[in-house]
Amino acid sequence: MLGKETIDTRTHGKTKGRSGSYSTNYQNSGRELLTGDEVRLLDNDYALLFVRGERAVIDRKYDIMKHPNIKRTEDGGAEAYVHQRAVPDYSLPDLPYGEEDLEYIEIMEDPDEEGETDETEEEGHE
Repeated sequence: MLGKETIDTRTHGKTKGRSGSYSTNYQNSGRELLTGDEVRLLDNDYALLFVRGERAVIDRKYDIMKHPNIKRTEDGGAEAYVHQRAVPDYSLPDLPYGEEDLEYIEIMEDPDEEGETDETEEEGHE
């Protein structure tokens, strides 16, 4: 999730006796930077920030109630902002002429309704 870190471990061992010995061991091991359990146990004052292509950041949360412009928001006591989209009025008034002015329009008949069929349809049913 957050990546891994390397832990360098050095251990010492000493034995006593006639032929006493002393040894030092060095070991590198890896572990998750934060496990899921550790993330869930984080103090609520902290936040993890993930930005694509960057390493994760842990930082203190910002108290928005201390922001200088909080008074302009609903949380700060201002009236709720209403988003209004400016939509142009495309409605038209009624037509400026009456039906008597439309007498010159000739309504034509649809040739397909007179029983005529398309030639391609007839050829496809042979």
